[in-house]
Amino acid sequence: MNKKESIYCLCAGLIAILTFCVVTNIWIMDLNVPINYAGDLSGLLVNAKSVLRDEPWWAFDALGAPFQTNMWRQLMDAAIPSMIIYMIAGVTDSIGYGINIYYILSFGLSGSCAYYMLRKANIEHRFSLVGAVIYALIPGHIQRNIGHLFVGSCFSIPLILVAAMRLMHGQMCRDEYKGKKKLSAKELVKSNSREQYFGLLFLIVVSLCTIYYGIFALMLLTFCTVYCVFTHKQLRHFYYYAQYVLVEIVCAGIIYTPQFIANKFDPRVETIDIVSRTLGDVELYAGKFIQYILPVTGHRLPFLSNLRELYNSSFPLVNENGMSSLGFIMSVGFITGILVCFFHKEKISAKLEIYGKIELFLFFVSTVGGLGAFVGLINYNLRCYNRFSYFIGAAGIIISMKLLQEFCICLGVQKLRKNMASIVTYGLCVLVFVIGIFDQTTIGMKYTKEHAQNITSRYRNDLKFVNEIEQYESSEANILVFPVMNGQQAATGYTKDGYFTDYTEQMLFIHSETSNWSTGSKAGEAGERWLNWLESYDVKEQVEIAAIVGFSGIVVDYEAYEASNLDILSGKLNEIFGEPTIIHDGNTWVYYSINKAKDHILEGYSDQEREQLRYQYLYHYNESAFNNRNPQ
Repeated sequence: MNKKESIYCLCAGLIAILTFCVVTNIWIMDLNVPINYAGDLSGLLVNAKSVLRDEPWWAFDALGAPFQTNMWRQLMDAAIPSMIIYMIAGVTDSIGYGINIYYILSFGLSGSCAYYMLRKANIEHRFSLVGAVIYALIPGHIQRNIGHLFVGSCFSIPLILVAAMRLMHGQMCRDEYKGKKKLSAKELVKSNSREQYFGLLFLIVVSLCTIYYGIFALMLLTFCTVYCVFTHKQLRHFYYYAQYVLVEIVCAGIIYTPQFIANKFDPRVETIDIVSRTLGDVELYAGKFIQYILPVTGHRLPFLSNLRELYNSSFPLVNENGMSSLGFIMSVGFITGILVCFFHKEKISAKLEIYGKIELFLFFVSTVGGLGAFVGLINYNLRCYNRFSYFIGAAGIIISMKLLQEFCICLGVQKLRKNMASIVTYGLCVLVFVIGIFDQTTIGMKYTKEHAQNITSRYRNDLKFVNEIEQYESSEANILVFPVMNGQQAATGYTKDGYFTDYTEQMLFIHSETSNWSTGSKAGEAGERWLNWLESYDVKEQVEIAAIVGFSGIVVDYEAYEASNLDILSGKLNEIFGEPTIIHDGNTWVYYSINKAKDHILEGYSDQEREQLRYQYLYHYNESAFNNRNPQ
């Protein structure tokens, strides 16, 4: 890209960011505080905080107390966006800034990548700018917010469409070799074109943004390769495709090898499935054609909002595929692309056919009852095919902008006087832009003062609570989090009573500077197994064990208990400790200091017995160590 194109590309990103800020009223939020502060985001917040803590990632003491956890198991996926977040968080010393600023930047990055894609599809600057911003604000990008940050904000997807188009056109072979029917092995090795190297780079970028979309991209490139081989009648294109496969294998190795090594050589680890997934999930979470083209939930126009609500409330399999709406502009491109595949003789069809075939393939793979089911038979952990909507939207915006460009030509705009031609063309661009943004965004996407105040208040109350604990207990305190949950660190977030905690048990850690927490172990690690064992005892015994193994105190999450159970627990803890040592300003957490009452709790044990039991509880806890103790 030359200097002029680079400026346009940058402008596309800046306009996308500005549009997002206007639509969401983001400036009302305190960006030092995560704009979402619950749910799946907790894992990302914990990872970011872990990077800021000055500890080695392979033996991280701050999580999984009284043991250690290995942070390499989760820090490698989504490496590119994670590195951006960690760098921002490191410079600002704030994980809130890290995540929020990246989220805002992701709209600009998406806009810039989409602009590049549209220009490579031979679309003029003005139409490319409009299309890029519309794509950057595809509904799922905002709807997923920062909860599913890497899924919704994968800015590099348009780059794969560029690689796919080049592959279908057979541009992966250098010009001097294209005319030859057969190439020697030496010539084949040297035949990679500039476009091929860029395509490989684009696949690396997508895969390191999230391996999920790397696999999706490879599926699309598989189709493009088969198409190219049949149309060009040259088997050499399988050689170029093999390079993509190799690159994806290498990317998967980069992402998963540290985790494999940690699991293989860490004696504390057992293999445990943290998420229960089944083969049926492949179709449960697949896309639906109607979900792609329906208006976004909560549309600004009441009749469209009611239409969407009627569908959501009346039809089955409405889940996260409700976030796969393309909006009107991209839906026009999506539907047109499929239709032109059946009308080869029309002039416009010839210009759109290749994009239509991409849309047709993506439709067949991603929808319920589609080809994705065959992939699911091989590996059903890759299950949410509704996320192909970002690929469908990228191809759809190309088609829509080509239609707009052709429409201007058909109107004879180029025959008008220069000034009039510019007015008409730019007027149409503004109209399409306004329609697209109005249609894809909703009033509910705008942040309110009430939301900002609630999030900020909770965040600051949590921060104050943790600071008070660490000031009271000094450095290197070990904190046990109640409720102690069977599989506490797994991805379910449910207590043994079936109460959903929304992962709040991990949230206090992100405010911690010096203390170690029982949360955050990976499935199968010693900390996770130990909590599973501890969970089987009653409260009094849990407190006694915690005191023996070296916990400084206990924090209790009030929101993780039903009222009757909370009253029972509070009564037992107050009986042991008296009143709570520290109470959260929002009355959602309390802290009981074990150190303060340790002599009272362990008054029946000699120092030798305490040390013996500590060793048993930490390293032989599955051998009924608690039941075999012999207090004086």
